[in-house]
Amino acid sequence: MLRRIYAAMVIAITAIAGSVVAASPASASGTSNFYVCGPLAGCAYEATFGQIIWHNRTATVQGEAWNDGVTTTIAVFQAYAGSTLIDSESVSVVEGSLPINFNIGDPDLRGGINRIKITVCYEPAPRVCGNPINYSEPITP
Repeated sequence: MLRRIYAAMVIAITAIAGSVVAASPASASGTSNFYVCGPLAGCAYEATFGQIIWHNRTATVQGEAWNDGVTTTIAVFQAYAGSTLIDSESVSVVEGSLPINFNIGDPDLRGGINRIKITVCYEPAPRVCGNPINYSEPITP
């Protein structure tokens, strides 16, 4: 009986994994993990973390933004091609955590984006931000 349950679980997991792989763009060229803190006490009060999945001209950002509930946290994601800003997305969290999942970049941009700068800030005004961190597209052979 346990072998049947185990076999059914393996089949289900394989089917789910296959559908996730099938849903991923064929042009993905690597991933970058990120963890960016806000300006207060390291990551004790606000942060964002997750991964950037790089595609041919764009990227998908997946993860989570969170805060301690005292302020509003804003995670800012800026996509660049070289030194030129191409696209920007921001996520605000009032209390607790918020899952993030969005595409960034310009699918029509020749060459695409190659860097994403992430900054975590808090409000109320004036907005105070932590140090931005840049994540570059991995070089694939």
